[in-house]
Amino acid sequence: MELEAGIRRDVERIFGEKRRRLEVDAKLDLHVETVEAPPIVDENVYGEAFPFEKPPRVWMEVFPEATTREITKIVCEELLHIKHPGLSEEEVGRMVPACVGDDPETTACEARWSDEPNLLYPHSVVQLRPQAFLDLCPPLPYTHENLKSMVADVVEELKTKGRYKPFFKVNLSGQVLDHEGRIRAIAAKRLGCWKIPMEVYFYDEEYREYLKPPKKLPPLEPQRWREFHIRRGKPVPPVHTFYMAGLMVRVLGAAGEIVEHI
Repeated sequence: MELEAGIRRDVERIFGEKRRRLEVDAKLDLHVETVEAPPIVDENVYGEAFPFEKPPRVWMEVFPEATTREITKIVCEELLHIKHPGLSEEEVGRMVPACVGDDPETTACEARWSDEPNLLYPHSVVQLRPQAFLDLCPPLPYTHENLKSMVADVVEELKTKGRYKPFFKVNLSGQVLDHEGRIRAIAAKRLGCWKIPMEVYFYDEEYREYLKPPKKLPPLEPQRWREFHIRRGKPVPPVHTFYMAGLMVRVLGAAGEIVEHI
């Protein structure tokens, strides 16, 4: 009940703000679902405009994994359909970014990051999309329920006390050797972060020492997950385990993503 009430408050707040901004007289017909998964993976908000009803009505169905960005986008689309009922989907789509009212590159992110480094070695701090970070890491080998619980805990920590930045340890050619922060990256997506700060540590494998990072970072190559498990002394899971885990990451990632397509 608490989750449903929180989602309802967020949607009503966003709807009210955009309705005033667009000067549209419409009422909200909101349905908050409590089931775990939406009908279509990566789509957590559904909407439909009824511009010719009196008063005009926006019907919305919202699932628990919905992010502020997803909600705002659908609210804008449906209110624009009510304001301009004669426009096509494509024409309305071109108007949505202005209604959303932000540049994804500068979207405010609710996540708080510690100023303390993960490791006491020279490093660079770069801004990277959460999904880009995840794509360079081995997928998470957790069950859906375990992963969902872990992400929820980190979301709250990022909103309140903050966490260390995710980081990569890479060799001189840009091959990722090690990492930390996959759960933090997923949680940041849930908080609507377009980009997150990430530390990059350069490691000379021949001399086994950390080096001062170059002024221009090389393109990063994904971590080899089999080597990752062997190096940590863990058994190498079968590929399907990681495929399923990766799929779960993408399901939860609907919360923010795939951000570049929003």
